[in-house]
Amino acid sequence: MVVPVTLTNDIKSAVDLSNQAADEDVKKQFANAIRLYRKSMESYLNAALIIRNTCAPFVERAQKLKEFSGEIDQEVICEGLPEMKRIHQLPLLGLVLPPWCIQAATVVSGRKVCYTNDITGIDSTKLVLSQIISEPKAKAASSVLLHGPTGSGKSLLVRAIASKWPEKSVFIVEMQTFILGAVEHDGTKVAQMLIRNFKKHNTGVLVIDNIDYLYETDHPDIKKAPVAAVKAVIVALFKGIHEKKNYKDLVIATANKPWLLEDDIKNAFHAKLNFPILSEEDRMAIIRGELAKIRCPTYHEEHMRDLVKKTERFSRYQLLRLVRFALTRNFNNIEGIQLKEDAERLAHLTKDDLDAVASVLLADIPEEYVTRYTEFVEKNPTAN
Repeated sequence: MVVPVTLTNDIKSAVDLSNQAADEDVKKQFANAIRLYRKSMESYLNAALIIRNTCAPFVERAQKLKEFSGEIDQEVICEGLPEMKRIHQLPLLGLVLPPWCIQAATVVSGRKVCYTNDITGIDSTKLVLSQIISEPKAKAASSVLLHGPTGSGKSLLVRAIASKWPEKSVFIVEMQTFILGAVEHDGTKVAQMLIRNFKKHNTGVLVIDNIDYLYETDHPDIKKAPVAAVKAVIVALFKGIHEKKNYKDLVIATANKPWLLEDDIKNAFHAKLNFPILSEEDRMAIIRGELAKIRCPTYHEEHMRDLVKKTERFSRYQLLRLVRFALTRNFNNIEGIQLKEDAERLAHLTKDDLDAVASVLLADIPEEYVTRYTEFVEKNPTAN
């Protein structure tokens, strides 16, 4: 794509005028500075309009890329596949769109995760969680633990709450990131401030993502005090909700290693929902559902059965990545895509594509995890 000349001129003009305005500001010539700033802003707005109009034809293509590309894990997927290494050196979106409009297209083509359609295979869990979110008092539950292996869909599900209940204010706290903030500030005050802000919203939902991180034992010394401070506040929150039983404040926690949780918080949840390790039939259903969305004429039922046998201890996320990585093997000449119709290759793959990726993509659930998690589920019955 050729960058419009007027766009270059507008950006250059905006920068020059901004610099001139700054100089006038230093000289205390405020009237001149304001006049130049206004002209600079006009040039910036003109440039923004041109970028938006220029990007419009690429939005549909960008959407397809975002849906089918997934996250690129070069180290894993390129092992043994030399022809794929070049493809994964840059984000797929960047290979199709001009660098100056990647951000605009990404924003425009962004799509919320849909609670109903985007997370499949855990219908019983979704049903119970839906009932709790809709009527916590009727279900006598306003503190919920979602537990299951990494990649099972816990975080994705809580991020999709806003799509089904747009009237609710959803506060999502990723605990590892939150602790980094607590290291720089007073952990107790930071956690208390979070809870105060949450309680200001009558329809709020607070999500503590990866709560089991607070119970890890290998934190570096710099994190031990913040972790202890935040944990004390979070435990007090769940205990208070459990004891009051007014079912007003809805708080959801997710855990990859629920056996790390101590009794003080484990017993404070009104409901525990299990995201089970996928059985062979579960994996078959997911792969069949994904392949139904695309064109794969050389892939038949017996091929699916063979593929499923190679995916033992694959999480839901890893299965989705398998199909998306197979799709990316079509992108040998993606830089040459000129028309949006060319992007139809994104919806087509062959048996060789799937077999090649399945041969190098590894199970992401360790055997030790399966043993520990199975024991936990047997000892802790869930609501679903």
